Amino acid sequence: MPQSPLGSILGTVLSGRKLGADDLHAVATAAGQVFEGVMGRVFRGPSGAGMRMSVDEVRVHQAQHAYQPPPPPPPPEPPPKFDPRELAAARRQLGFDAGAVLAADMIAARRKKLARKHHPDLPGGSAAKMTAINAAADLLLAELEYARKAS
Repeated sequence: MPQSPLGSILGTVLSGRKLGADDLHAVATAAGQVFEGVMGRVFRGPSGAGMRMSVDEVRVHQAQHAYQPPPPPPPPEPPPKFDPRELAAARRQLGFDAGAVLAADMIAARRKKLARKHHPDLPGGSAAKMTAINAAADLLLAELEYARKAS
């Protein structure tokens, strides 16, 4: 059974003999074969000279595979434009004072309270009134969410 170049080199080193240039070339070739087997490909220059590449080939390779920084992040979304008149109308629609400090749970509770009174499935309810209540609550909640993210 033929011995692998690495086995032969290992035997030479263990026996105390010095390695020659041919031995070093054999080690490099065997290492390349092992690397090729593990990685599935051999790094060869266009000249096909094994793992050796000329300076020009190295420069071409580096230019082709140069680091490309990631693209810049997209610009932030412009802030939504909340019309103060629409916000005031939404507050009135839900029955809040103009200067009242609102929280999301307050808006949700008021929406639920008004829905019990104006829901279209209930006697005396109105689809138009319920649509206006939902739109007002959604607008006020969007304003709160924007203010929360901005701070």
